[in-house]
Amino acid sequence: MSTRKEEIITRASAHRQKLTFPFIAITGSNGKTTTKQILRAIFMQAGRVYDFDYHSDIADTIAQELLHLKNEYDWALVKLGAVEPEAVRISANLINPTVGIITNVGEAHLKHHGSIENIAESKKSLLPAIQPEGIAILNRDNEYTRAMAENHSGKSVFFGLSEVSDFYATNIENLGPDGTALTICRNRGPSLRLHMPIFSLGDVYNVLAAVAAACHFNISDDLIIDALENHFSLPE
Repeated sequence: MSTRKEEIITRASAHRQKLTFPFIAITGSNGKTTTKQILRAIFMQAGRVYDFDYHSDIADTIAQELLHLKNEYDWALVKLGAVEPEAVRISANLINPTVGIITNVGEAHLKHHGSIENIAESKKSLLPAIQPEGIAILNRDNEYTRAMAENHSGKSVFFGLSEVSDFYATNIENLGPDGTALTICRNRGPSLRLHMPIFSLGDVYNVLAAVAAACHFNISDDLIIDALENHFSLPE
């Protein structure tokens, strides 16, 4: 990393300590952008959200945006890319998130990491950076993300398609061009029935992760349903 980039990150790290609103960090081999857009739709109906630029997903570009933030938001949403082995760790330490979401671990960027196990270790480096009162939101149906909770000292919440998850989807109906209907069940609280403009099982997982994060901030069920049915569209 160049001296110039290091200076920007150092300055941004100091500025981050002055910001009192929570950051939600999202990483994973797939689904980061969609999960972030789903959360954005929810948070925009509940308050003021800062959505980091699509291309701000490594420490130096995140830092450049972070330096301009003021305490006028309720949440910030940021993706953490993992093209380089240390990228997630550096970005996560910079933003010190309240919530860390890991959507999955797959073979994306395999040539940069050498093995899928190394990719998993890279994504896992998000967890130690989560604030003590925060949570890790993990995909239980992915063997690599499921295992991450074993040595994580903080709170972990799982999402998936089975009832052993804290947030799970049932009664999934593919409605063709009309999207997908699904029921989200929670280990605490009533279930939610949604009809959304999503078209793949992968996006069902993204919805589960986003709803888990929204529930952590006590956003009401009615607002979540309204946001996802009436104010969300898939990113281009």
